[in-house]
Amino acid sequence: MKLPTAGEMNAKVEFFENTESINSSGELTDTETTLGTRFVKRTDSNGAEEMDGRIVATGVRTFTMRFDATIALKASTLFVRDFDGDWYVFGPIKLLDSRKRYMELNCRKRGDS
Repeated sequence: MKLPTAGEMNAKVEFFENTESINSSGELTDTETTLGTRFVKRTDSNGAEEMDGRIVATGVRTFTMRFDATIALKASTLFVRDFDGDWYVFGPIKLLDSRKRYMELNCRKRGDS
């Protein structure tokens, strides 16, 4: 696989994870915690899955970015927000070279599952 150049990594996205916190009345609530903003290369594709005997189209997007240990460790619990909405990360990350310079995240459109 060809490694991305700096010019191809032009999409700005923000990474979030859900954390539990306690509100003023003492109840547990889920809140979104940001892990920061990164520039990535965005690749769109389409997929399909079978649900109750029907084939349902799903939006699939791949984000290629520079390696970040924090995001790599928490990848399966994150979601990514870009101009087109929220995307859930599914599956493990894929390292694109042996020196851990770049990684790839496969994402599914949030709310479509």
